[in-house]
Amino acid sequence: NAEYMGYQSSLLVPLVFPALLVLAVGLVHGVRAVSAKVAAKVPAIGLRDAGLAALMSVGPLAFLPLARATLVLFDCTRLADERYYLDAELSFTCYTAEWMRLLPIGIMGLVLYVAGIPLVLGGFTWWHRRELFSSPVVVRRLGGLYRLYRRRYYFLPLAVLAKKLAITLVVLLLSRRPRLVISLLQIVIVGFALLQSALHPHYFAFYERIELALAALVGALLCTGMVFALEPSAPVRLFATIVSLVAYAALVVFSVVVVVVDVRQIARERLRARANFKAPAVEMTVGKFYGAEDSEDSG
Repeated sequence: NAEYMGYQSSLLVPLVFPALLVLAVGLVHGVRAVSAKVAAKVPAIGLRDAGLAALMSVGPLAFLPLARATLVLFDCTRLADERYYLDAELSFTCYTAEWMRLLPIGIMGLVLYVAGIPLVLGGFTWWHRRELFSSPVVVRRLGGLYRLYRRRYYFLPLAVLAKKLAITLVVLLLSRRPRLVISLLQIVIVGFALLQSALHPHYFAFYERIELALAALVGALLCTGMVFALEPSAPVRLFATIVSLVAYAALVVFSVVVVVVDVRQIARERLRARANFKAPAVEMTVGKFYGAEDSEDSG
């Protein structure tokens, strides 16, 4: 029962957030309808605009934990007694009546999260591919997914989702083979960061430097993990432990610094945009910006 409730809640609780979004949009509309002052200060928010903007911004972030929470049910390992057990909880036997009770929820997770998020994001992006950088409405609704990328690399966020799914599958399905897991993770994480560094897909090199630095730190941790997997001598284990602790500390400090710098840059850009805001020019801003970027690329 505990496993059933835990798995059920991990996949069903996220469905509460769309309902909260609908309530929030309805609340804004209600307040605007009864208060002229609020209506003058708070712009009207369409449910479609709010829903798509939230999906495009939150979907890529939520994909990895939701995919992992879904796929954990299908990660079963055969032990010495020839029976299959859930790798995340070896006291739980797979393919029994209890496991079958969870199967419909797992299938729902596969449809909604593992397949649904990439298909929905990719479908909207493909459908509006000719308007991604020219229509202010499309940028407002879908821009949270691709607006950090140059025009020719608008599809790269979908490749990032594929990378996250690959990481999840490797960690879950090959967990009994740690050396292979570490090797594949090195290839996926470091290789993808090097590919992005070569392509320069972002408008701002700041994000590419972040990717490279994070890949280097994660790569260092994976290397120390490989050392432990090889069962070395005590001095080597001690050295690997020190390196891993230093890498962990550097990763934490670097992540905090990146968040602070990014938030400050976003706040600075918003203040600058408000200071230079001119209503008649809003509709032309998107096209001019991306048009200038394309000419720079072509040159």
